[in-house]
Amino acid sequence: DGAVVEIRRSDEALHQGQAGYADHLQLYWFGTACHLIQLGGVSVLTDPFVTNDLRLFGMASNPDRVAATLGRIAPPDAVVVNHSHHDHILDASAAMGLPRWVERGVPLYGGPSALHLLAGYQQGNIDPRWHPVGHGSRVRIAGSKPGYSAEITAYLSTHGPHLKCGFTLANRLIKTPRTTPPRDFADFQAGEVFNYLITLRGPGGVRFSVFYLGAPFHLDEQPECLPPQGTPIDVAIMLVP
Repeated sequence: DGAVVEIRRSDEALHQGQAGYADHLQLYWFGTACHLIQLGGVSVLTDPFVTNDLRLFGMASNPDRVAATLGRIAPPDAVVVNHSHHDHILDASAAMGLPRWVERGVPLYGGPSALHLLAGYQQGNIDPRWHPVGHGSRVRIAGSKPGYSAEITAYLSTHGPHLKCGFTLANRLIKTPRTTPPRDFADFQAGEVFNYLITLRGPGGVRFSVFYLGAPFHLDEQPECLPPQGTPIDVAIMLVP
């Protein structure tokens, strides 16, 4: 009662050759936890999930939806997965299989459970473009255009509870590679949870740092899941479990 809702059109995308393209951070949201974080000629995609179909059984990626959304953007320079619930990873295999992404050799980074889950789409095989991360893992990625790069640091965290009593649904590890595609809610166990500090760099010393938290939980009790105090952060993206 009395609520005021403002609806505003999103800003126009900046493209190569336009003023601001080289030194403006651009954030695109595809729904749920899926974001494209871009600075000029370097970009990182978080948690590929655009199918947006919630059910308990018979979960499957919608390839037409993936092609119509993620297939329309330039292939990112890296993909990161926060954890392995379906609303963070359901479309990862389909996205990584997009022809331009395969040609570009787009890498994916996530916990061992994420890779074990995705192996089900490859009949038990771990794709060489998928890379496991651990606490403190740091990777450096060259951008798609000269002078651009990204550095990604992983911080082990804990998934926030779904229920007020403190219970988190589907919160186990996935310890062995699946040999069949995950289909049901219980197949998508959370596994390891990683927050990511994503630092994008461009020509002339331009730099932006984005801290991505896919399912934050009691950050004051988990200082190890955060970058060291004093780390410059321009944007924090925090999802709500």
